[in-house]
Amino acid sequence: MYGEDTVTKLKCIGHIQKRAGSRLRKLKKETKGLGGKGKLTDNFIDKLQNYCGIAIRSNVGNLENMQKAVIAAFFHSCSSNQKPMNGQCPKGSESWCKYMRTLHNGKNFIEQSKGLPDAIIKKIRPVYLEPCDQEL
Repeated sequence: MYGEDTVTKLKCIGHIQKRAGSRLRKLKKETKGLGGKGKLTDNFIDKLQNYCGIAIRSNVGNLENMQKAVIAAFFHSCSSNQKPMNGQCPKGSESWCKYMRTLHNGKNFIEQSKGLPDAIIKKIRPVYLEPCDQEL
């Protein structure tokens, strides 16, 4: 039908980003105790959803770096001053992570976010990290 040209169906980044947010909202609705202040809120889901899209768009064509970026964005979002989880974030003065930039400059970083409790992180991690699936 297309002659010499072939058509390859690719997943739209926007759809993957939206799917991550939709699945987190559905999980929050179905799981008692997951939502509320200091837990999984709609604003926090929006933040995770946006970070997922940014991580994918920043690494189009490089699956390994895309996976690392999505994982780093998740843990970066969930970290707090009491429990920093920025180990996956890029290091150096050019990093998008304020924590890593501050460490690179030899200063102490004060995180404003309260992060998420471990129990909630364990429940939402599989849903959020689905874009890291190599099949996708």
